[in-house]
Amino acid sequence: MWSLIQWISADAMMSAEPPIADCYTPWTFDYGASRRNGIKTTPRPTLALAPFWFIHGAGGALKESIFSFAAALVSNNVPVFAFDHGDVGPNDGGPSDGSSLRTRVDEAKFAIELMSHDIPLTLCGTSMGGHIALRVSEVCIAHSIVLFCPAIYNRHAYDVPFGEGFRRVIRCENSWRDSDATDALRRFHGRLLIVIGERDKIIPHSVVQELVENAEHVSCLQIIRIPECPHGIHPWLRTHPDVGERIGRAIVDFCYPRRADRIGS
Repeated sequence: MWSLIQWISADAMMSAEPPIADCYTPWTFDYGASRRNGIKTTPRPTLALAPFWFIHGAGGALKESIFSFAAALVSNNVPVFAFDHGDVGPNDGGPSDGSSLRTRVDEAKFAIELMSHDIPLTLCGTSMGGHIALRVSEVCIAHSIVLFCPAIYNRHAYDVPFGEGFRRVIRCENSWRDSDATDALRRFHGRLLIVIGERDKIIPHSVVQELVENAEHVSCLQIIRIPECPHGIHPWLRTHPDVGERIGRAIVDFCYPRRADRIGS
């Protein structure tokens, strides 16, 4: 394993490509009593790289957060998938009462099994989505994981419905140090990229350090720190598209270094 810490500086930005929302098509899947809404790209099949699955965070975050950095993925013919969890977004049937971390993990596992069955892929999670991505990596063929401002939670929070009970568990001091997400990370042998804003007041530096210390079997580790960027990394990138472009290119270079991770290869 090797580690590289990289800073994305505002002094060396590239001009951004045009907005990419029109590169995506909608897709849906039924889960439980309601329908989940997603977006995906449709790359040229013979050239397609391993799929990139984006898992959004909490607090009103949605699948469209991926627009903040994914232009480079689209231009490099990476199939991109994202969807809204049942407890957020305009899913048919409304919010899912009683949703939990387990619910989100199960939704993500179901969607990936449906669309990317038994093929190598890249998992990407933001904030709470980072915890979800790490847990999902245990049951899919993930060659890379990308974590934006990653949150990890105490193992006893996994089945607790979101709300006051969940907040009680996670607000215990350093509760994240006993996390099932780091258990999953210790079993991961692929490539790990962490992207964090230097002005993130939600995720302590010690959480990133905890992830690094538990990434004992990864084949490659890189950390990108973005100056001036807060925890709300995707809204910030949408207002700094040049930085988002640099981040997207860094993800492509890291997760698909030789562009050899092609479906069926």
